[in-house]
Amino acid sequence: MANIFGKIRNLNFSWDRLVAIVAMLTSTCALLVSAYETSIMKKQQYVQVWPYVVHTLSNHTTSSEKLRKMDLPDSLDLNEVSLAFKNKGLGPAILEEIEFLLEGKSYESGEKMMNEAYKSFSDGEDYLSTSFSSLSKGSVIMARAEHVFFKMICPPKMARTFSELVSSGRIQVNFRYRSLNGDCWWLKKGDVQAGEECR
Repeated sequence: MANIFGKIRNLNFSWDRLVAIVAMLTSTCALLVSAYETSIMKKQQYVQVWPYVVHTLSNHTTSSEKLRKMDLPDSLDLNEVSLAFKNKGLGPAILEEIEFLLEGKSYESGEKMMNEAYKSFSDGEDYLSTSFSSLSKGSVIMARAEHVFFKMICPPKMARTFSELVSSGRIQVNFRYRSLNGDCWWLKKGDVQAGEECR
């Protein structure tokens, strides 16, 4: 046993060196753990500002309560149809580019496109009310919010025709939107497609 301790003494063993080596290993491990945590936090932040916009088409019978508010008889058979955009993501969607298409033809505003589309779906009938909201570059759709682009109260046949025009892609509102991190997506024909980096 004394022989073993003698060999250790001959190696010039120093407790100071051992403590220094352990301290270096500990600090290296702490640095690696810190870098890993930073990486995870960056990914979490990235996901926390990620928007996901979908279009929603709604067509339902107008409630008798709503008809009364409009000073109309309860027995009137009317539908309320709307086209909206809902941000199901966790962060705001910032619109970068927008296109309004009717039968493949581009229009400079949604209102002009819808006025032209009205000729296609009116079939001689008239609507009771319509409302538009503007969508333009720089518009923001907040997380979990819905932006109603177009709403109309009209006879059921007109509402069905409008719904078919949107569902078939003959009426389209497409736009490119970005997250706060600068990542872009296109909402085209109701589908979300990864876009190029925003410029």
